[in-house]
Amino acid sequence: MTIPNPISTPNEVQNNFVSSNKKIPKKVERKKKVPKSIILDLGNYLSILNYASAKSYMERADEFLKYLLTKEKVQVCSLNEGHLITQDRIAHFESYLKVRILNDEITAHTAYKKLQAVRVLCKFLDFKNITSLNYSIPKNMIHASNESNYYFESERILELINSIASSTSPTRSRDIAILLILVDTGCRPIEIANISLEDISLSERTVYLYCRKSGKRKLSLSFEVISFIKHYLDIRPYFQPTCVFLFINKIGGQLTSKSIRNIIRSANIEAFGTSKINARGLRHTYTTNALENDNDFDKVSKSLGHAHWKSTLRYLEKSKKRLKNNTLQHNPLQAGMVNDLCQ
Repeated sequence: MTIPNPISTPNEVQNNFVSSNKKIPKKVERKKKVPKSIILDLGNYLSILNYASAKSYMERADEFLKYLLTKEKVQVCSLNEGHLITQDRIAHFESYLKVRILNDEITAHTAYKKLQAVRVLCKFLDFKNITSLNYSIPKNMIHASNESNYYFESERILELINSIASSTSPTRSRDIAILLILVDTGCRPIEIANISLEDISLSERTVYLYCRKSGKRKLSLSFEVISFIKHYLDIRPYFQPTCVFLFINKIGGQLTSKSIRNIIRSANIEAFGTSKINARGLRHTYTTNALENDNDFDKVSKSLGHAHWKSTLRYLEKSKKRLKNNTLQHNPLQAGMVNDLCQ
C-alpha cells in the first residue's frame, strides 16, 4: 500500500500552524457545569467509610451527573435534589454506556466501574434519607475483569497509519511517531506522555518509559521509529515548547494520555468511520505476538512493565488457533509496514 509522505517540512508546519490558529469570530456559549457540592459531600461520606478509591468514585459520580445535565436536561445541584436521580434515568445511562461500548469508546469493564459509582451515589443518598432508591447493576453489565484480548491485523494498523499520513495536520509527524512507538513497544499512552527529551537517545535508539504503575524501564526502538522521531524533533520548535516532554500539543504544553487516545480515535474515524483500534488493543497485539514468536517470557514481561508475571501469563492462555488466524509477525514494523511508509 502506497502512503503519501507523512513528513511535514518546517515551512509546511509553520504555514499550517498559523492558518489553523487564525481567530474566527463565533458565538461563545457558556458551558454548563455540575455544581460540586454534592460531589464533595459524597467524598466526605466515602472518607468516613474509608473507601480506598474515593477519588475515582467521585470522578465517575460527577460524570453521571454531567450525563443527567447534558442528556437528560436534569441538574442535580444539591442533596435536596437527589430525588431527581431515578431508576429510569439510570436505565438511560446504562443504555448510553452500552452504545459507547459498541462504538469501542470504552470497555465493558469501564462501563461497569461507572455503574459502580452510580450505585455508591444511590447508597449515599439513601444514607442521607434523600431517596430510598436501591440500585443494582444489571447482570449483563457486570464485568469485574478487564482482561479483553483485542487483536488487530497488520493491514488494519497500516490503514490507521495511512489515515494520519494522508492528513494535512501540522502534527502528523508527531502523531505517526506516537502510533509507531505504541506498535513497536506495546507501551501505555501514559508512558508516552511521560517521555522527556532526556529519556530518548537517538544514537542508541533507546527510550526510557515511566508510569507510576510500572516504574521506569529502558527499551530499544527500531530504526524506523527513530527516523520518525527525528522528523518530529525537526518541527517541534515551531510549537514553541513550554515543557521538557518529548510530545507536546499545539500550544507547547505536555501532551496528555487522554490526548493520545483522542489522536488514535480521530485516526480511526478517518480510516474506518468508527473506532476499531485502540492503544490497549495494540498493547495486547504486541504482547501476544511476542510470546507466539518464542520470545523469552521474562523479557516480554519486563518490557511491558508488568508488575507480576501473572499479567503476562494470561496471554498464553488464549486460543492458539485464533491467534494463528489473526497474528502479526511479532511486529508490523518488522513486516515491512514502515518500508511502505518511507516510500
